[in-house]
Amino acid sequence: MTTMEMIKLRSDVQVLARAHGIVQVGLTPGQACLISQSDVEVLRLLDGTRSAAQIAAALPDPEAATLVLTALDQRGLLEHHVPLTNNDPVIRAGQLRSAMAHLDIRIHGGGRLGTTIALLLAGEGIASVRVSDRRLVSATDVTPWGASRIDIGIRRDRIAAQVIERMHRGTVENHLRPRARGTTPLDVVVCDQVADWPWFNPMKMDALVAGDVPHIAVCVTQQAAAISHVVIPGRTACIRCCHHAQADADPEWPRIAEQLARRPAIDTSSLSMVLSAATATVRRIEQRSEEHTSELQSHSFISYA
Repeated sequence: MTTMEMIKLRSDVQVLARAHGIVQVGLTPGQACLISQSDVEVLRLLDGTRSAAQIAAALPDPEAATLVLTALDQRGLLEHHVPLTNNDPVIRAGQLRSAMAHLDIRIHGGGRLGTTIALLLAGEGIASVRVSDRRLVSATDVTPWGASRIDIGIRRDRIAAQVIERMHRGTVENHLRPRARGTTPLDVVVCDQVADWPWFNPMKMDALVAGDVPHIAVCVTQQAAAISHVVIPGRTACIRCCHHAQADADPEWPRIAEQLARRPAIDTSSLSMVLSAATATVRRIEQRSEEHTSELQSHSFISYA
């Protein structure tokens, strides 16, 4: 316990009365703590608004209070938190949403990962989220929160528009389009899985680079997911630059990439991996909104060994 930490009893810990004014804190064997009647006042002050030092100073016997607090803490019965300042993420959450609200996000790829990213972004309050994918929904696209089995055979982008609309209030039947268009474009390119490790097809990003459209690439497989940095044409390295760098390291890489580009799409990733990749992608977009440029220069990988 530090002097800056506020403390309180864990929310799941019960205070139980015993004989002779003794109370028992907690029920877990080996963790529960017995407190005498003279020290019960310590528990009343454990409301999360005071530090250990402040609680001890407020009681007649600070030394005895400190011993009780130490015993509770050693048994894992206390929760700690540091008071928020103006620089803390929770304080900035509203400002971050305002910074993201101006984004006009288009997601290329409406499979499980693309639809999940769209739903998370819509849940963050971004009104302008669109999915571009004319392919038809298949059985592998079904998720508990996205496309269902009755959607199989319908275009992916139409189903994605419907599930995005569920995240917004004031739905108008048969009127599935963003209510407002953002002013800052940002595209998310969901690359199909074609192997056992994520691979970004640079050809899918060439048009975005030519059009000066900032974008992110993301790909997920059974054992890993990759999220690129935010590519800002003319300012940061593009996905093709990364492809050339890999070719410099491995002269045979262009031959491998050419074969991968011809492989059909597969989908072997678990739902948990899809969720992890989608969450990491949204976080990368948040970093872009926060202008954390030092964090945008490398790819992120999530791997389940």
